[in-house]
Amino acid sequence: MNTSGTFKLSRRAILRASGLGGAAVALPLLDAMLTDRGELQGVARAQARPVPRRLVSVYWHYGAKMDQWVPSTTGAEYRLSPALEPLADLKSDLNVITGIANWAAKKSEGSDSHGKGRMAFATGSIWIPDKAAGGPSVEQFAAKRLGMATRLPSLVVSPHQAYPGTVGMFSWSETNVPVPPTYLPQDLFDQIFGGQGGASADLESARQRQQSILDFVKADATRLRGRLGQSDRLRLDAHLDCVRQAEQRLVAVSATACDVPTRPLDNSYQEGWQYQGAPDDRVELLMDLTAMALKCDLTRFVSFCLGVDVTGFIKSTYGDPRAHHDLSHDTSDAAKPMILGYTQYQMKWLAKLLGKLKAATEGDHDVLYNSVVYASSDVSDPAPHFYQNMPVLLAGSGGGRIATGRHINLMPTLDPTNFDYALPWRSVNDLFITMLNTIGLEDVTSFGIDGTRAIDLAVA
Repeated sequence: MNTSGTFKLSRRAILRASGLGGAAVALPLLDAMLTDRGELQGVARAQARPVPRRLVSVYWHYGAKMDQWVPSTTGAEYRLSPALEPLADLKSDLNVITGIANWAAKKSEGSDSHGKGRMAFATGSIWIPDKAAGGPSVEQFAAKRLGMATRLPSLVVSPHQAYPGTVGMFSWSETNVPVPPTYLPQDLFDQIFGGQGGASADLESARQRQQSILDFVKADATRLRGRLGQSDRLRLDAHLDCVRQAEQRLVAVSATACDVPTRPLDNSYQEGWQYQGAPDDRVELLMDLTAMALKCDLTRFVSFCLGVDVTGFIKSTYGDPRAHHDLSHDTSDAAKPMILGYTQYQMKWLAKLLGKLKAATEGDHDVLYNSVVYASSDVSDPAPHFYQNMPVLLAGSGGGRIATGRHINLMPTLDPTNFDYALPWRSVNDLFITMLNTIGLEDVTSFGIDGTRAIDLAVA
């Protein structure tokens, strides 16, 4: 309900900077943007405030050894497997789902097994002959239907540049149309909090002098603050504090760890091209900015690639100089502890991202509770490039619509070494239908190449 008296404010209102070439600061969702019925001002299909439901996909490279991943028991009393131990504090907020296959990746043509899995990761669509995904990814499908309620329909984020060409893309707006990720924190900051035109030359000059954009929007912020109700003033102040903290961290990160890697000239997948991964401080800052965008309701649909420096972790922890991809194909007993270690390392970073969403309170719950977060990879077992028995996690309850804290096995067997294609694996596209239904798209009954029936994850 609008508690700001008669003052009305558009959801797309921004704080304009004086003398910075159109630069601006986006605003969080305020009561002044709502009608007396709790709906957004000027939105045809308005969404009520207090529970915005979000959909996030999180991608990590090169799967996992499933005998290290799959819990030995099912239900609410299951015990976390070794690979999932870094997620222990979030166990009650997520579901481990086994028995899932990505048949689109299996049926795709081409020799790049990881590329096929990456493009089918959230699309469930076959890799078409000109090396592109055959349909939209699940978060972009949702953004096209519901993204008009926020300033940014969606965000696609990765700490490193994509592999060359479309084979490196993991988010797609439709067939043949990839959504390139934003990978530098400064660019993501501008995308989330800046004006429509991005950073101007004046703004860049101000940053070089270590001036805050908030100094230039102060007059506009003061005028707005005087017209807001008490609760909105507190929200605005907290939002601007977060923006300033992000700016301060950007200065430090940009000076040390945000050098742009050289993009290979060849547009094909290059055998032997080894990407080391992104530095930790860049990854965490991108996570913080993404969490802020979701918390402030500037977007509700995100695709995030972990992209952490696994190769560096392997070398520093185990003394093994091999790249992440090379080690993932080692089937020897000597490699198993290292593969478990790097899987746990990636899950540690996933736990960081989920933890940031859980720490963001929202009414009686938190942002993670009101979200659906799908996390998976391009393959299951990376050595043979299997696409069945995929490692799948689903975090958040979509505002209480999904019962969490369970290991849900969709197969008649719990054998993590069984990859028989003849078994009745459940399509990942059925899970995507469930996710879309959960966030409010109840009319979706099919998705991808074979999604026809939602998986029942509802609260009993």
